[in-house]
Amino acid sequence: MKNIFIIWMYLFGCSVYAETSWEKLTQDLTKQRSEVEVLSQDIDSIQSLKQSELNQLIMQKNELEAQIEKENLRQIQFDEKLKRLELKVKQSEKTNPNAYEKVVKWVTGFQSVVQASVPFEHQSRIATLTDILGRLDKKREPLELVLSDFWVFVESEIKLAHTNEYKIVNVTIKDTDEQVEVARLGLAQLYAVTTEGKAYKAIPVGDKWSWTLIEDAKTRSSVLHLVKNLKNKVDTGIYTLPVSI
Repeated sequence: MKNIFIIWMYLFGCSVYAETSWEKLTQDLTKQRSEVEVLSQDIDSIQSLKQSELNQLIMQKNELEAQIEKENLRQIQFDEKLKRLELKVKQSEKTNPNAYEKVVKWVTGFQSVVQASVPFEHQSRIATLTDILGRLDKKREPLELVLSDFWVFVESEIKLAHTNEYKIVNVTIKDTDEQVEVARLGLAQLYAVTTEGKAYKAIPVGDKWSWTLIEDAKTRSSVLHLVKNLKNKVDTGIYTLPVSI
């Protein structure tokens, strides 16, 4: 009986040990399975990210190829347009070989007129005509195209001649560059007021213009009033102004 009890105890102990070991093994397997699942998710996430980056690179490559194709097409169209323009230039020269020379005389003459007008944005206005003269000299464009741009400039000059304007500009007064407020009356009269409140008028000296200080208090007050009104978009007023002839 005693031996039977010992055997039973032995078997019971083995059973408990086996059950405990099985539970531990089950827990270890469960833990490992969870780690494998997490690792699999990480791998899937990395693969998804890599695929997304790859797709983005493919899209950028396609966009660049499309842009290159578009630029190539634009270059072809530009070359064809240039050939047509050059052909028109040659045809124009054959039909009227002296046409360019005549237009050059017109533009040069008008440039003298602009130079003689009040010194309002002289640099940009003269630069426009200089550019037109350069295009005429190269003879790479149809004459009518250059003439069209010249007539646009002439129309802008006509508009300036028939309007009054307030503007802040940089001018040279007695060899000193100053930022001043100017009142332009067409293309005939130009007055300036400095930050110190001094008033000047532009007067022609030979083929150039010079700024003369207005010392008379009443005239100076009229110039200040004129500048203020033009600044505030007031179109009418009575002023006592010196005239440059």
